[in-house]
Amino acid sequence: MIIRGLLTSLIDGVVRIFSASGRYGESFDMREFLQHYGFASSPKSGAELIIVIEGNVITCIGSDDRRYRLSLADGEAALYDWQGQKVHLKANKEIEISGCDILTANANISATITSPLAKVVASTQVEFDTPLIQCNGDVTIAGGLTCAGTYGESGGGITTPGNITTTNGKVQTSEVISEGALTLQGTTVGVVETGG
Repeated sequence: MIIRGLLTSLIDGVVRIFSASGRYGESFDMREFLQHYGFASSPKSGAELIIVIEGNVITCIGSDDRRYRLSLADGEAALYDWQGQKVHLKANKEIEISGCDILTANANISATITSPLAKVVASTQVEFDTPLIQCNGDVTIAGGLTCAGTYGESGGGITTPGNITTTNGKVQTSEVISEGALTLQGTTVGVVETGG
């Protein structure tokens, strides 16, 4: 026999145990709450249950909660909870993760995102906590660039096969320019070591 019930409590463990109310005047205590492999949820009290009764064997095989259920388009799927957190697989082939305060992904070896365009939108800042950032292409910066430390492991220099150009600023050094050439207003000047 299959009936509907309302969850009153759920105890987590290797075997999950539920208590529920059933038909008028009917209740079930300390019975097995079954779920599919690879998926786990802990419904809140008041959730609707599908309960199978075979003699003295009483098992919950399904649960739902219309209080928090999402409205989905035809063919869509989602994971969701009572706080409004959700992973929504939309019909337009978009996956939306929303409603959470903190989003964390952990990988033991590597993580890869492959896409023609990847965009990060942060209202305050983006922080990289890593000893090295490597870019295999060009970098375009619309704003300023500030380095709080030194360049290189021991304060090395900036090396470029092209030009360093400033349109309204200064290129300054407290050291002696000892080799190479310096171009001033279009005129290249051979540099010989000078100073102290």
